[in-house]
Amino acid sequence: MNSDLEYIGHFSLTDRLVFVYLSAHFAERYKAVKIKEAPPFILLVALLTLAGPPAAAQPQEAPPRKSMVTRIDPTDFFTRLVVRDEYRSLQSGREMNLFVPRLEYAFSKTFQAWIEAPVVHAESMTPETGSETGLGDILLRGVIRAARGERYAVVVGADLILDTASEPVLGTGKYQFGPLVFASLEVPRFRSTLFPFYQHYFSFAGDNRRDINYASIRPSAILTKWPNRWYTVIDPNFFIDFERDMDSGMMLEFEIGRAVSKNLNVWIRPGVGVYGDIPRVYDWNLEGGIRYYFR
Repeated sequence: MNSDLEYIGHFSLTDRLVFVYLSAHFAERYKAVKIKEAPPFILLVALLTLAGPPAAAQPQEAPPRKSMVTRIDPTDFFTRLVVRDEYRSLQSGREMNLFVPRLEYAFSKTFQAWIEAPVVHAESMTPETGSETGLGDILLRGVIRAARGERYAVVVGADLILDTASEPVLGTGKYQFGPLVFASLEVPRFRSTLFPFYQHYFSFAGDNRRDINYASIRPSAILTKWPNRWYTVIDPNFFIDFERDMDSGMMLEFEIGRAVSKNLNVWIRPGVGVYGDIPRVYDWNLEGGIRYYFR
């Protein structure tokens, strides 16, 4: 118990200043998002990801493998601020942009909670009504690391999605619950970690739109560590929609990122819909983001 209490610790002054600056700056910057233009935040993240430090600052060799794993592996819990900006081209022809700040708080080495509050810009259902910008559906998550061995870990938990969208087009109109389970399996020979993942969402209250009842199955996202703090993720995601006669679909996303410092990771993540005419499958999407670790 003492080790868990010590793990919580206190935020430093630098951590607090970074948190306040990012929150204030991005909230102001994205009061009105123009999805017809390339999102500036994604472009900034792309430059940070691809540029790297000056030659004089380049490390002579790859950092220790353990430090890289504990900064990216979702079965290792840290307190961090994650900010991402995502553009989605939907199969219906509509477009959306989501600016999503998320605070992940590690209460201990085995328990973590999230809060995610997206700002959404979306084209309305009918072209003549234009577009809307505002708060989307807030997501709350709690997870527990249930098991851990030398080269594996297992996490269980659940999401609660609240019907908080300021306009109907910015959310689902439903309160949702989503139990989940995932694991990490290290493969040292290939400097990789596998992440099989399963989650089932269902709605239990909300407006008169169609109920939500679907499974998200990631057979195994593949995280690979590369020299000089680079990493890649290949992430296939299958969906089974139980409200649409067991219709299925698949998204395939690829992430490339870099640990630019001890406390900061940046990444870009394009994705494409492989098959399936269901809401969770887009024509394509593009995401960029940062992770700032408070310890």
